[in-house]
Amino acid sequence: MHRSEIKHKVNVDHFSRYPHRNDVLGQVSTIEEIEYLKKSSSSF
Repeated sequence: MHRSEIKHKVNVDHFSRYPHRNDVLGQVSTIEEIEYLKKSSSSF
């Protein structure tokens, strides 16, 4: 499995969705997702 695949799986396992896509899909981010997205290491 590639590193990016693992990061995607970790996100789905933890958040049950991709937090990066919330705005595009019109979903409200949780506080935990917002904090996660603020981290520079959260991008792919």
